[in-house]
Amino acid sequence: MGYRAHLVAKRVVEYRGSLYEDNYDKLSEFFERLGVQYYNTENQEYLEVDTEDLLALKDKLDSLELNEQERVDLSDLIRIAETAQYARDDGFVRIEWF
Repeated sequence: MGYRAHLVAKRVVEYRGSLYEDNYDKLSEFFERLGVQYYNTENQEYLEVDTEDLLALKDKLDSLELNEQERVDLSDLIRIAETAQYARDDGFVRIEWF
């Protein structure tokens, strides 16, 4: 029992697409409009978006008032929430800024 350091033997990250280019505030507004819970770091390095909230939007996608790019972005997020093992295990989809 205690705080121990652990070595990372393998970490694989695959990036797909980008959201809102360089506008962090617009991306946050997008999630707030959708009622999706998210966590953002203080220095805005990444967002973690709740997997279950994204999956709950799957059946509502066609009825949401979204422009075409927002619809594509949300579809991509839902696809990752469905297929990424980490999203199912950890309960979030991560969006990184770099």
